[in-house]
Amino acid sequence: MAEAQYAKAFAAWYFFWNWAEAEAGFKNALELNPDHEEARFDYAEFLSTMGRWEEAVAQGERAVNGDPLSVAAHLALGSVYAGAGKLDHALGALHTARKLEPNDPRVHESLHWTYQALGLDEEALRAQQKQMALQVAKPADLEALDEACQTGGRAGVFRWQLARARHPFEKARLQVHLGLHDEAMANLEECLKEHWWAMVWLNTSREWGPLRSYARFRDLLRRMKFPESHSSAAKAAAGR
Repeated sequence: MAEAQYAKAFAAWYFFWNWAEAEAGFKNALELNPDHEEARFDYAEFLSTMGRWEEAVAQGERAVNGDPLSVAAHLALGSVYAGAGKLDHALGALHTARKLEPNDPRVHESLHWTYQALGLDEEALRAQQKQMALQVAKPADLEALDEACQTGGRAGVFRWQLARARHPFEKARLQVHLGLHDEAMANLEECLKEHWWAMVWLNTSREWGPLRSYARFRDLLRRMKFPESHSSAAKAAAGR
């Protein structure tokens, strides 16, 4: 029964963008089975996308305490900490995840973005190269990435990634970092039409901060029907 409630909550969150139904499902799942750690750390991330940072951190920490050997729980906690602006705490959670499973590409992807947020470009590059190597990237691609960093710095890496990006969401994410805001908005509009799952992170993720002053971006959030109070929390997060 708890598993069914969890599945319903996850679908309502990621795929149907029904925030009230998602929260009710997570709460029901955890009431039926308080030890359902997957439901708990996903509930933490759900709360993060709603801008409810204190609740998100509390649930994320509880998930890790319940299953300290879970890589997924530490990854979720790292994501929640990062969203709350606690980047040093996020690194701690991700370093623990790396110790538990050094060859999980998800760990290195999360480290890549967290290092980048901290301005640690060299560490971010190494984490990205490790992620690519684990995903069986060609040696030539790893060398090209390193050259892009050496010649163009952080912007060079973003341009290299953008040239190879396929999905509109991936392109938008990189375009924001490069200051290509109109292009990023056009790609996000495409993602909205697709009902792309990762759009749930627009409401609070710090990396979309440069777009929050755009009327088109605010309209996009309204069309996704994020609760207004939570959108206000997102604006505060962007200013951290």
